[in-house]
Amino acid sequence: MSTVVIIGSSFAGLAIARIFAKLDNSFKITFISPSDKFYPVPLTPKLAVDTSHVILEEINSTILKDSPAKFIKGLVLEIDPSKNQVITTAEEKIVKYDYLFIASGTKTNNHAFKCYDSLDKSVAALKAIEEGLATAKKVAVIGGGPTGIEMAAEAIDRFSDLKVDLYTGTEHPAMFFGQRRRLGTETKLATIGVNVINGKYVKEFSTTSLVVDGKTVDYDLVIDCTGGKPNSEFIPAELLDDKGRLITNEYFQTKYDNIYGFGDIVAITPNTISELVIYSAKTLKSVIQVDILKQKTKKIPYGNKKGTLVIMIPITNRMGVGEAFGFPIPSWIIAWYKGKGTTEEKAHHLLGFFDRLP
Repeated sequence: MSTVVIIGSSFAGLAIARIFAKLDNSFKITFISPSDKFYPVPLTPKLAVDTSHVILEEINSTILKDSPAKFIKGLVLEIDPSKNQVITTAEEKIVKYDYLFIASGTKTNNHAFKCYDSLDKSVAALKAIEEGLATAKKVAVIGGGPTGIEMAAEAIDRFSDLKVDLYTGTEHPAMFFGQRRRLGTETKLATIGVNVINGKYVKEFSTTSLVVDGKTVDYDLVIDCTGGKPNSEFIPAELLDDKGRLITNEYFQTKYDNIYGFGDIVAITPNTISELVIYSAKTLKSVIQVDILKQKTKKIPYGNKKGTLVIMIPITNRMGVGEAFGFPIPSWIIAWYKGKGTTEEKAHHLLGFFDRLP
């Protein structure tokens, strides 16, 4: 029986296991991850204002279902391609593989918004934000991306007397959009009372102050929503580009025939769940069929030439900003899609992603 080792248990890593389970359940699947529970990353800004709704689903029973996966709870220290093995911090120090899939994703500077080190650290970081907001009067949110935008909106929506400054560090928030939607994002934030401060890149800060233009500005709470750095310190340098992302061909294969990448650790793919479903998963499925299962079918090269496909950023439960294939998504649709149901229902809805895989 061949052993497939998957590094990472977020959307990308779990998608690999689900695809294997649908195609051939005879493989021995081994996860190496700091958590055996599913951390609902897209919901973290909402959970940070009310941690009573945090749900941590058991991955094996809820998501993998019929896939007989083994979990090794720990961090990866090193990959040794010459010996087909992974070195970990777990009791099982050396893990052998026939095929290795790297789906370690990216890191955020605040543990609340990603689980890449320890589940306990991530949950504690969420609770620290909630506790800080409960007594704060003046809050700074650093980061003009989706997490920062949603975090600022959730904070002021939950605590109506709060003063929230959002530091984007760029010309506008949501710079991945075109000019019109960038301005629309800023207008919607202003409507609910968020003070957007553009063009001020914050390099130095603590939990209660930050430095802008050489001057210290005090706050009751500073929330860092920046990051997006590849989680790749353990990957051999020969496999990484100058930004620390995994170099692969159009079939997600590295220079080693039995090592693949998947998700936002891979240099050629953007970082969205929709992209995984629409493009990446189809390529991965065909690669597993041909390279590993030796089925007589054709491999599908990764074909997304359009960058980010679908992105929706809720700005409270009442409105939002988004884009699908270059076209705007009406605010009411985002409010309906992202705002409907309880937080618990949203968490279960996220898990439906795995059922939509090809």
